[in-house]
Amino acid sequence: MLMILVDIGVQDSSNYVCDLVKPVLTCFFDSDSRVRYYACESLYNIVKVARGSVLVFFNDVFDGLSKVRAKCLFALL
Repeated sequence: MLMILVDIGVQDSSNYVCDLVKPVLTCFFDSDSRVRYYACESLYNIVKVARGSVLVFFNDVFDGLSKVRAKCLFALL
């Protein structure tokens, strides 16, 4: 689906940001660390293309990333 966003271009990407970001945010809370890792990588690629259109989800993204980080720190202890 990200390839669709790249093909469409930056101007039209704001129409699809919701469809791309919401599933990635739910993957932040998966129990498998590989799923969380790929969710972070996917979100990075989405933000790289969509840029300012993702700011609508800033609170959700920040919350999700902080919880992923907390799980990583907890796993190290």
